[in-house]
Amino acid sequence: MTHKIDIYIKNKLQELNLKDKQLADLSGISPGQISKLKNGQVSKLSAQAFYTIVTAFNDTLENAIKIVYDVNKIKLNQYIQKERNPFGTLMLQFENSKNSLQEISQRTGIKETRLTEAYYRNGSLDAYEILLIEKVIGLKTGDLFKKMFENSDR
Repeated sequence: MTHKIDIYIKNKLQELNLKDKQLADLSGISPGQISKLKNGQVSKLSAQAFYTIVTAFNDTLENAIKIVYDVNKIKLNQYIQKERNPFGTLMLQFENSKNSLQEISQRTGIKETRLTEAYYRNGSLDAYEILLIEKVIGLKTGDLFKKMFENSDR
């Protein structure tokens, strides 16, 4: 899904009467990267960069998400478990799994390898991917961002 971080940045800079350099100082993102984001030259928007910019503007995630993403277009896939043989069917009664990596992958369309990188290594997700995951696990828009980044040092 495409984002409109460029429109968001331009509008907020104008609204707050700030310059690119001031946003760079507030966010810790380099002036060059701010320029690329503002000019629509970045196709993938990382969750970290999105969160950092929103907090630098002292804005709410809910407001920013409404501007940057068309949340009405976020659609999830149906989760269809693989067909099981008799033993697999018997084992269902002993399983207790909700929102597994495999289910999140299937419902969001995010590849399992990408989620594995994010879960177990240093992989970082795009802001749009966080929105998809929030929807799958039943969190309000913006809640997962807050849980991930609220107490971090950017």
